Amino acid sequence: MGEIRVDPSWMGFGEIGMMVAADWRGRGIGKALVAAAIEWARGHGLHKLSLSVFPHNEAAIALYLKFGFTEEGGSCGISAAPTVSSGILSRWVCCFDRRCASHNAGL
Repeated sequence: MGEIRVDPSWMGFGEIGMMVAADWRGRGIGKALVAAAIEWARGHGLHKLSLSVFPHNEAAIALYLKFGFTEEGGSCGISAAPTVSSGILSRWVCCFDRRCASHNAGL
């Protein structure tokens, strides 16, 4: 169906890697995985999650934006087509306090 991993760093950040099998897309698998990753990150004291996504993956980008991820920038990824770049999205996952709300609002 799908899988997600969160690679935590010693600085409190987590890098997400996720995939959903083509036959299972559009069934809420990605939504459940991202929600679980955010809760896992909160439970393990992480304060920010980030991920890379190819610009042509519009469905994934829409999903991440629904969960409050915002664009931070881009990087030239290592891929079969070196001219293809990936976007960097991130989301604060700190506790439910005023500071966290302002982070996710882009303030």
